[in-house]
Amino acid sequence: MTLDNLVQPIDGWSSLGYNRAAPEELLIRLLDIDPGFLWRQDLPAVVLDAAAAHPDRNVRGRLVETRHELTADQWNRLPPSERGQGVGSPACLLPARSPSAAG
Repeated sequence: MTLDNLVQPIDGWSSLGYNRAAPEELLIRLLDIDPGFLWRQDLPAVVLDAAAAHPDRNVRGRLVETRHELTADQWNRLPPSERGQGVGSPACLLPARSPSAAG
């Protein structure tokens, strides 16, 4: 049985996203069921890529909320209105301006 044969979600599947042994393909498919596992900080880059490009804005929003250190390419896949100020976002990479530097 392959993941392609699995069409209907089964109760409890969302918890599989927290299993560190779950294959990348399964994690990507689970984004459609429940993206709650995106809070894991040890997710493979391919899963973060899939979340950044996911058609559901709730999945992309969850990715931004989790404050993963996304690559510039991953941030650029997000619509500008959804990029937020997460860790690793281009806005976070800019040096902070000191109050005395303000004109």
